Amino acid sequence: MDLQTHSQFLLQQKLTLLINRYEYFLYDNDVKGELIAFAEQARFAFREAITVWKSDTKADVLFTVKAEKLLDVHGRFLVKDTDGNLIGYCKKAFGASLLRSTWEIYDAQDTLLFTARELSPVMAIVRRVAQFIPFLADIAPFFPFNFVFEKETAVVGAHTRVWGSFTDQYKQSLDAQLSGADRRLVLALGILLDALQDR
Repeated sequence: MDLQTHSQFLLQQKLTLLINRYEYFLYDNDVKGELIAFAEQARFAFREAITVWKSDTKADVLFTVKAEKLLDVHGRFLVKDTDGNLIGYCKKAFGASLLRSTWEIYDAQDTLLFTARELSPVMAIVRRVAQFIPFLADIAPFFPFNFVFEKETAVVGAHTRVWGSFTDQYKQSLDAQLSGADRRLVLALGILLDALQDR
């Protein structure tokens, strides 16, 4: 399957006691379709590479994601193909993220493809304040993280919560301006947003 021909994906997270399980489906025209990616990650850990498979049979690898440096949550997360070649990387913009979570997505040539920025500045501030308030601090991590994708100030896509299910579901949509962006980078970003945004 050529993922480059698709512009909508559905990410589903299934929580277990020790493992975060991720499933990606085609989501063209907001209709859930074929399973295209599957990954498992030990909760509260991101030291080893996450292997993303083409299906839950774990027969064929799609790509891997690994922090470039251990213990550096603000560094680069390298996305590589099955031969170990760099596809690109995702990097959290530390300064911008102090008030509004922001990620930058680059290709293998260090070209910035797009920026993923938390959609609501108000929600971002509420989330940060809630961390210091009893009771709200317990539920703040469960607020949905909705992101908008930007390229040269233009909105070119989004990562938004899909309601109506007991599972954590997020839709990723890409505009024509991102037709050349490797879809494996987009899928990797979705996993990183879930695994590293305190959810």
